Amino acid sequence: MRIDLKKIFLVLIISSIVGLIFNNFNPAGISLIREEKTLSFASDSLIIPEINHDEEETADTVEITTKLENIENGQGLSEELKDTIKLAETELVNNENEIINNDEDEEQGEEIFNEPKAINLEQAFTLFDNGATFIDAREEFDYQEGYIHKAINIPFYAFEENEYKLNNINKDETIITYCSGTDCDLSVLLGNKLAEMGFKKVFVFFGGWLDWVEADYPINTIGVNK
Repeated sequence: MRIDLKKIFLVLIISSIVGLIFNNFNPAGISLIREEKTLSFASDSLIIPEINHDEEETADTVEITTKLENIENGQGLSEELKDTIKLAETELVNNENEIINNDEDEEQGEEIFNEPKAINLEQAFTLFDNGATFIDAREEFDYQEGYIHKAINIPFYAFEENEYKLNNINKDETIITYCSGTDCDLSVLLGNKLAEMGFKKVFVFFGGWLDWVEADYPINTIGVNK
């Protein structure tokens, strides 16, 4: 039986064209051109937890109010005391303005953080100290050989099988993805995936496992803590 190579070749071409057309119009189709997303590095204002000014503002207000009450209960007001009253009133107004400005800054900060941000080793350790969740994007066998202390493993190329591990993580929590190091892009891919799922504060630790180990920061191996 003679094989007609021309017909086979024609069938392959037609099948490929049909497949490309279907993939193009399929919402779940695979992108044929990889979209490069450039991550910007996070500023320290996004890394260092916001200082809670409420207690300080309350203490300042109480102190100023006490001064005013003491003055008003005194016998007569000297020029010096009058100046003190004016100063206290000015401080109260300034405190109110500062509170308003802080609220506006926080709102602006939330608007700015609309995509994953890259972080360096120092920033990653600051977030680690503040209880952020670290996610290892490497394959399971790499993870078992060693990982950042308390990090969970969600391999990017086995995401669906491990997605359940995200069930107990609030989407407002701070998350850091990492992989082997600067030559590995799994952390970027996973970070983008999490952001698309609605996680609001995702950082990508570019230095990854290699930088962390070199800095002698806390790590785990299966059954061993260091």
